[in-house]
Amino acid sequence: MTYKDRHLRTERECENCGTKFMAQNSRIKLGQGRFCSLKCANLKWAEDGEKTWGFENGKKYWDKSKWVVHWRTEKNKSHTMSYQRWWWIMNRGELADSEFVIFEDGDVNNLSPDNFKVVNKLELSVMRGERGAGTPKPTLAGSLSKWWTGGGSYEYPIEFSKRLKRKIKTRDSYTCQCCYSGFEVRQLDVHHIDRNKYNNVEDNLVTVCKPCHRAIHGKYAKTNERIEYYKEILAQL
Repeated sequence: MTYKDRHLRTERECENCGTKFMAQNSRIKLGQGRFCSLKCANLKWAEDGEKTWGFENGKKYWDKSKWVVHWRTEKNKSHTMSYQRWWWIMNRGELADSEFVIFEDGDVNNLSPDNFKVVNKLELSVMRGERGAGTPKPTLAGSLSKWWTGGGSYEYPIEFSKRLKRKIKTRDSYTCQCCYSGFEVRQLDVHHIDRNKYNNVEDNLVTVCKPCHRAIHGKYAKTNERIEYYKEILAQL
């Protein structure tokens, strides 16, 4: 249905009083537009209420994209279930919560019992093509991670504080000492020249931007004279 057609109307006959009225095609397509007024709808539902008491007296109707069955208990509690599941329980027996009744040919309008098939939750996931269905999710933690460095701690000592890093960046004029980009262009890190995070003397610290910092540690395909200089120092350690 196009944007222009959404307000088109069709003449219908009220299912309660028989009065002719005009209903929007968009509502008819959703299984609505059955009554001329809310009063008639309420009267019809009240009349049908007693007829739908009990699971076995469920009433089938179309709900937007599928057939469902509605019934009420004696305490007037409302229940809804897919038609194919309701039919299976009525004719074949109970189903576990992890079991589902599907249409073998995928056609929700083919309500032939021969078209119903019971599958479990895992089988349903595989049929839907859900990622990882039926296979355990591989773990990339620990030594399988590309960032694995042998199990060392990533915690820095307390003296490597925000105050010290701010002091080093101020000393270097908030400029990367490899590509000379300022903080207004890239985020800045403080690099340990000898890669010893416990050696926090100022001469062992230098301001670098994040791309240059990754390149120094061999994690980024970028290079220049200063990057190569710091990489050579790391290679000698």
